[in-house]
Amino acid sequence: NSDTTTNGGLAVDYEYSNYFLANGDDEVVLLDDDGLEIDRVEYDGGSQFPDPTGASMALSAPTLDNNVGANWCTASTTYGSGDRGTPGAANDCDSGPVRPTTRFIHEIQGPGSAVTTPGELVSASGVVIGDYQAGTELRGFFLQEEDSEADSDSATSEGIFVYCNDCSTDVAEGNLVQVIGTAEEFFNMSQIDVTETGGEVILLDAGDNSGLVTATALSLPAAAGTDEEGTFEHVEGMLVRFDQTLTVTEYFQLARFGQVVLSVDGRQAQFTAGNAPSVSGYSAHLAEIARNRIALDDFNNFQNFDPVLHPQPGGFSADNFFRGGDVVEQLLGVMHW
Repeated sequence: NSDTTTNGGLAVDYEYSNYFLANGDDEVVLLDDDGLEIDRVEYDGGSQFPDPTGASMALSAPTLDNNVGANWCTASTTYGSGDRGTPGAANDCDSGPVRPTTRFIHEIQGPGSAVTTPGELVSASGVVIGDYQAGTELRGFFLQEEDSEADSDSATSEGIFVYCNDCSTDVAEGNLVQVIGTAEEFFNMSQIDVTETGGEVILLDAGDNSGLVTATALSLPAAAGTDEEGTFEHVEGMLVRFDQTLTVTEYFQLARFGQVVLSVDGRQAQFTAGNAPSVSGYSAHLAEIARNRIALDDFNNFQNFDPVLHPQPGGFSADNFFRGGDVVEQLLGVMHW
């Protein structure tokens, strides 16, 4: 209003009539000329939002959810009779959430087995290559850097899993998406967790941008890992394709976990099928088997799914089945831990 004593000594440029912000719970709504809502802020009296006295509040970053109190901070610059704010200048804050660091996905992944800066709030963008948001599924999606933004380091992955739990922002394969969340490891799987404070999923382009990402060609055996199994850490979370003919070699976990094990060069035999018993020979045999197999997993975390979904969502029938020894050509999917 026009009373400078209630405005920290500031003479206002425009006086609103019959309008004020309550000193507690309230909301501010922005409408266009047609009365359609553009945005709104619903704040409380200090339970979740800052509760300053004589100070302006500002959103820490324009991409953050303005209905999350932790995303707001209070001004520190004084003006007039001692109030804090920056009339006529950019906002400033003396506290508030950590602002996300914009990184390429390969910078988050790095060349090692874990994210480069665990616990850091990061912002990354890319193309959705796998959408598994439903509650019985992985509760997230896979994001891959566009080919044009990829680095030249073959040791760093260009893809990563985004965990969103309830996934309030719906995405689809091919969408161009920006995510803000915490970089972390979950059971040795690198991911961005957008459920933490400040996390957000922003749909940049709802069209089909799948042409911006190319599947990486892979072959077995995998490179030797830190244990007896092989590793595809350098393509973790990426869209990959196996040009080799792969053979169904095991399906013990099919009914419970929806998993089929495929191997290269036909079905895998026991060591003693062609060798005399040997402790060292058997150990080397196990390592070779591990590096020459890959698990084809379904899209959910649900156990004992009925009907079993492989090899397609329609389940199995008398004329839709597979047996051990059957082959798979041109396997295409997301490399998941």
